[in-house]
Amino acid sequence: MKYITSIRITFQGAYDIYGVIGERQYFGYTKRTAIKLYNQEAKKSKGRYTK
Repeated sequence: MKYITSIRITFQGAYDIYGVIGERQYFGYTKRTAIKLYNQEAKKSKGRYTK
């Protein structure tokens, strides 16, 4: 299942990820780690959020 819709970098350098659980910002993480964290949160919350 695809959890992430879009990823962008903010002017502060944080990764702004939008997907099934809404928008989250990850500052101080690599892109790979930010994606992993977002996906973990989305899997954990299974079904609590709707797209």
